Amino acid sequence: MESDFQQLVASDLGRQRGQLWSLIGEGGFGLELKLSLTGRALPVASVQEHQIEALRRCAGDEGLYFKLTDASVGQKPFDCFYLRRAKGYLLLGWHDAGKREVRCYLVNVKKWAEIVCFVSLRGRKSVKESDIGSVGGMARVDINEKGSRIA
Repeated sequence: MESDFQQLVASDLGRQRGQLWSLIGEGGFGLELKLSLTGRALPVASVQEHQIEALRRCAGDEGLYFKLTDASVGQKPFDCFYLRRAKGYLLLGWHDAGKREVRCYLVNVKKWAEIVCFVSLRGRKSVKESDIGSVGGMARVDINEKGSRIA
């Protein structure tokens, strides 16, 4: 499920000509993936504060240093990375069971607080796909490949 979503994103970025790649562009970036498997709502709590803080740091002057674990399976590309003045995004996806398509929206980390405020003012703790259009400023992204499926 989520691993299938990650593979779709990796494939889009790997082609370097997919819609996600064209929106992010060249240069470094941090990307947090969140997927609603019900197709209805994505809990705000699924995006944790340390994830937002890390995305903000990689987009700012302070930067973000991260050491990859030595315990990972297989070969790791290198030991660590540092992102500074890069881009920070969330990729929010909605998937309806039994369907192939994942509907995705690329959200700049700076927009996340607006989304949280929008749903909170309505007494909710989850983001609906329709909220994205109401808040505005986010791009719909098609990462779906012909024949791909989210389990």
